[in-house]
Amino acid sequence: AARGFYTGTEFDLSRLPDFFRETVWATAGANETLYRPLLMVSIAIDAALFADRLAAYHLVNVFLHVLATLLVYLLLSRLLRLAEPRDESAAFIALLAALVFGVHPLHAEVVNSIFNRSTLFVAIGTAGGLCWLLRHFEARPALAWTGIWLAYWFVLFSRETGIVLPALAVALVWIYSSGGLREKVLRCLPALLMAVPLLVYLAMRAQAVAPPMPLGAGESSDLLGVTELVASGRFLQAGYLFRVAGVWLDGLRLALWPRPLLLIHPRPDEVLRIVGLFVHIGLVAAALIMYRRKRPRLITGLAIFYIALLPASRLFGSDGGSAHLAERYLYEPSIGLAALLAFGLRYLLRRGDRLLAAAPAVLAVVLLTPLTWARNADWSDEVT
Repeated sequence: AARGFYTGTEFDLSRLPDFFRETVWATAGANETLYRPLLMVSIAIDAALFADRLAAYHLVNVFLHVLATLLVYLLLSRLLRLAEPRDESAAFIALLAALVFGVHPLHAEVVNSIFNRSTLFVAIGTAGGLCWLLRHFEARPALAWTGIWLAYWFVLFSRETGIVLPALAVALVWIYSSGGLREKVLRCLPALLMAVPLLVYLAMRAQAVAPPMPLGAGESSDLLGVTELVASGRFLQAGYLFRVAGVWLDGLRLALWPRPLLLIHPRPDEVLRIVGLFVHIGLVAAALIMYRRKRPRLITGLAIFYIALLPASRLFGSDGGSAHLAERYLYEPSIGLAALLAFGLRYLLRRGDRLLAAAPAVLAVVLLTPLTWARNADWSDEVT
């Protein structure tokens, strides 16, 4: 990223727009489809500020992770207050859940890898944008949707997984809107305006990944892969759905029991795939039943987890990749799991005192911190 942008103490800001016209590895002469301009801009700025002092690049990542954790805390506080407006324990419970999020070893890859800073950007934009939206969507809807609209520009040009932010916004506004069907639909309609940054992003991405030479016979000119996606119908195949269900179940397991930690996790066997599908169906069914009974806790966390994980599941897309699990895929979805933890801790608080509610979170922090420390050591060792 720094090539051609850092020379001694000079930093040519005029060349930063080049990152919006090319893919990640364009300066290396590679033609691929990774389009993350804000990531490349941030690395170029690091190069200008820090040159070859690589520890400073990593400190920026640590700072961004702390910022993401603070925004997760604010989002959890808002969700707890929306579920029960008169609850005075929201800040305390949100703090406990955010601390677990902050020290979880699943996040070590994202924080340690400068290239995966794009995931930190998406989490920051997602948590911050949703918190802003949920704070204002009833009293000041125009202000609320303007904020999430701006956040959408940021996450889209950071990493492609940010594409699902409108779905997250609609899901949470729907869950926490008062009134009947008509009122909920009207409150969600402004999400259609988020199509503007999406279309701009897709057009700029298509231009950036355009083939460098004329296509040969039989090659597709569909840069966005829509034709191949519809023609293959992979997302409708039962076998592939089973595979994705197994991958998602393994993601849930790693959040609860983060061992072993691997760069790429093996694909689940047939039994785990079947079990995974039934577990997900059971969780969604339970969440819907609780939601109908005016208890939105479970559906809130699951909605964030499943929607945020959708881009990495490869249910949609035509890159030929198969469903698999990498720890970096779970950074954003774990915001939903942090929400589930927060609601669970508040349930314990009602059954006892603050010490009883804090105990599981404190125990989790004590147990997870050494695992994260060891995982950081793995990432700092070239052989490992």
